[in-house]
Amino acid sequence: GDSTIALAREIYSTQQNTIYPNPFEEFFIVNSLENDVFILQSIDGTIIGNYKVIKGETRISKNLPKGIYIGTLLNQNQTFKIVKL
Repeated sequence: GDSTIALAREIYSTQQNTIYPNPFEEFFIVNSLENDVFILQSIDGTIIGNYKVIKGETRISKNLPKGIYIGTLLNQNQTFKIVKL
């Protein structure tokens, strides 16, 4: 029934937190397992922005210089290296 499909979808969609595309050019998408706060920092730790992310996909668009950035999902305590082309 529908509940089986919903459960399968739930399992599939809750595998892991991901960020893509990475490297990115104009925007990236945070795919989060839960509602969270995404903190974007420069490689030296300067905070560039805080973004509310929802469970699922949140698109983040920020005009940044080329380089390496650090992204952290605060509540899930997970950090990513993100590259801007």
